[in-house]
Amino acid sequence: MALLKHLLAATTFPSVRHAVERAALMSQETGLSLGLLHVANLAPLVCM
Repeated sequence: MALLKHLLAATTFPSVRHAVERAALMSQETGLSLGLLHVANLAPLVCM
């Protein structure tokens, strides 16, 4: 069985704070590394 080394949490925008806090807590409790990535759709901001 492979040992886990990293933690990834996916979320929707309205629940982002809760998801990040929970992921940080899980990372701290388990000793897993945690990386955060925010992806944004910039299409609505493009002016034609």
